[in-house]
Amino acid sequence: MSPVTTYREFTVTYQGNWYVVVIRLSSRGPVTFTSLSMASCGLCILNNPTMCSNPLFLGLDLSTQQLKAVITDRHHTVVHEASVHFDTDLPLHGTTGGVFKGPEDGQVTSPVEMWLGAIDLLFERMKNAGVDLSAVVAVSGACQVRSFALARNKSNTHFHISDQQHGSVFWTDCAELLLSGLNPSQSLASQLFPSAFSLHNSPTWQDSSTTAACKRLEDLVGGPQALADLTGSRAYERFTGNQISRVITIAVS
Repeated sequence: MSPVTTYREFTVTYQGNWYVVVIRLSSRGPVTFTSLSMASCGLCILNNPTMCSNPLFLGLDLSTQQLKAVITDRHHTVVHEASVHFDTDLPLHGTTGGVFKGPEDGQVTSPVEMWLGAIDLLFERMKNAGVDLSAVVAVSGACQVRSFALARNKSNTHFHISDQQHGSVFWTDCAELLLSGLNPSQSLASQLFPSAFSLHNSPTWQDSSTTAACKRLEDLVGGPQALADLTGSRAYERFTGNQISRVITIAVS
């Protein structure tokens, strides 16, 4: 198995239908991931890097207030930056700081349609700025949403965003079918919203409306310390498991 290419931080090797990525961490030595998309590190190899004379690397950051893209070359030089600020660039959604507060106590959510619109607008801005997106060989992402999806365009390119903070997106039964049939000539929002999402407003890391679910979980295992001993953490309102519990409780009631 010979390397496809080697960069300063990682080596990409192709074996069968899989890309093997060895990431070199100075403090812990090399770490190897074998997959087309790796949720653990948020890295997805899109194309064989040797097929591009000047390969580009796209980083995406979905925060509470904005979606930002940074594109670098193989020498780690930033060649382009773009961003979409939710409140100012997508004002029709009416968010403040990228979120809605209420109507319930502690409830903080963001509209999923806004996130989709931000992705559409971000890539439109990069295209209009003359960025050669066909030269992008890898995408790495970090976001506040605990969910991931693979989307495929005509060139069989895959996009991946991993989770970092605590938010949650709730898909419908038909989401996988809709994702597998995306048309690159149409917007994500028009193809996925609202049919792909069971909740149109997603809880974010700021949400604290799940206190009852947290207490119920801690009581089931013997208290906060028992849960921390078992999992490494007590129950926090923003954690996805408690958000799911609350949604189920509301649905059945």
